[in-house]
Amino acid sequence: MASIFGLHTTAEEVANALAREIEGKNILITGTSIYRIVFEAARVLARYASHVVITGYNAKRLQLSEDAIKKEIPSANIRKLTLDLSPLAAVRAAAEEVNAYSEPPHPPPSARSKRPSTTSSSRSDGDEPHRTVPLHEPARPATPAYTSRVIFVASMAHNFCDDSKSANVMTAVELSRRSHGKIKAYSLHPGLIFTNINREEDTLDAFAEYGILAADGGPNLANEWKTIPEGSATTVVAAFDPSLATRLIP
Repeated sequence: MASIFGLHTTAEEVANALAREIEGKNILITGTSIYRIVFEAARVLARYASHVVITGYNAKRLQLSEDAIKKEIPSANIRKLTLDLSPLAAVRAAAEEVNAYSEPPHPPPSARSKRPSTTSSSRSDGDEPHRTVPLHEPARPATPAYTSRVIFVASMAHNFCDDSKSANVMTAVELSRRSHGKIKAYSLHPGLIFTNINREEDTLDAFAEYGILAADGGPNLANEWKTIPEGSATTVVAAFDPSLATRLIP
């Protein structure tokens, strides 16, 4: 059966179409700063979901995200979770907090893998935050009647993100395999989207070298670009489209 969604379908259009699948679900989403594709996912899902947990290390940005969602959807049930990616003990502490919730998360999309950068960072435990975090996303089956999904926002441009996008893909496959059907994990390519990451100074040269950005730092219009709402649509489809359940690779 052909999909009803296309290249320029927006996240809101997907959420409206899959509203019955989203209703009653508890959703945890990482990397929910405003102007990112997973914030857009949080925004459109909040209209139908039972709870939406938004995470980040910056309390002010988390509050801005919550305020923006509630301004549009006053009835949205938003919970903020501080998720500091350094050190790893803080990640485990956040996972323990989520596991203690009375309402377990159903599909937690991950968008932590970052960008091409000329600089590197490491945690006190010696690993790189954006490589390790997807392995520690809290996830568990919610009910016997529903199989939880974990969504990794990866990329076709694996070489851009210090192998972390490749790690996203492989982790999704392995998480599905090791859960023996209790969790369905998907990795996705959202498309080419101009976000605040493209504006970061240490990424400009790399994006320009690969022809993604133009000389002025704006989008290279020779490429096919998607808007943030269009790019976010893939995340919502991966999290809730029931047709994917029969297409999962064992």
